[in-house]
Amino acid sequence: MKDPVFTVLTGRRRVGKTFKTAGPDCWKGTVDFLAVEAMPERRPFAARNLRVVRCTPDLPPDIGISSVLPDEAIPRAWRPFALEVVLRNYGTRPARNVRFSFPGLPSELRLADKRELAPAGVVAAATGRDSVGVGHDFAKWRLPNERVFRVSFTAPPPGRYRFAFEVEADGCAPRRKDVEVEILPSLGLARADYVPEPKPVRTGVYRVGATSFPGWTLHDWHAIRSRAPERKPVLGWYDEAQVETVDWQIKHLVENGISWLLVCWYWD
Repeated sequence: MKDPVFTVLTGRRRVGKTFKTAGPDCWKGTVDFLAVEAMPERRPFAARNLRVVRCTPDLPPDIGISSVLPDEAIPRAWRPFALEVVLRNYGTRPARNVRFSFPGLPSELRLADKRELAPAGVVAAATGRDSVGVGHDFAKWRLPNERVFRVSFTAPPPGRYRFAFEVEADGCAPRRKDVEVEILPSLGLARADYVPEPKPVRTGVYRVGATSFPGWTLHDWHAIRSRAPERKPVLGWYDEAQVETVDWQIKHLVENGISWLLVCWYWD
């Protein structure tokens, strides 16, 4: 089969106590059994009229909402913030003329730029490659049929806000996702030219430590930023090769009772 829509794992051979997966040129034979699994529940489900075809099917665009989350780990009051929207197209045609809306948006949350509700560009078509990671597009650090959008808001007061997010595109059925955003009160900190002096907290007779992997630079974050923007650190997409970054980390550590680190690797 050339460029199959589904890659069927049919060639597995036992070598000693391990299994090795045979490539497309290493296995010839007949598929006797094919199971389709619902991956989130890890359970098989019935697949009727399933066909394996030699050509890529022509399917209309089909938008899925992967996530709608704040771009800050801890959004604070009276500061602008943004929602980062990750969309995925499951169709084989590109999704064009993408449009966003926020039904039931609280009056405290005001859009900073309404042009972001109709972003330029498209959500690329699916290519039949595995949605978990096989065939990952390392040039763009995301799956070819994924795209990250940003919708900005003005500085809101503290509170917990609930509303809906809807997305439409030409030829697509509308999709909707309920969103909840908590804006925490401002800490009222004054601006500083550099990292303020740490104020360690006492932990009594205990010394609290943590493991640390110091291998993050601005470039290294790309794979996470475009695939899982909700994992943005409180410190932001930092460059750990910078002295200022380490000074911020020391301040965050000692002010939360951590007095030592077990460094698991050394890079920058």
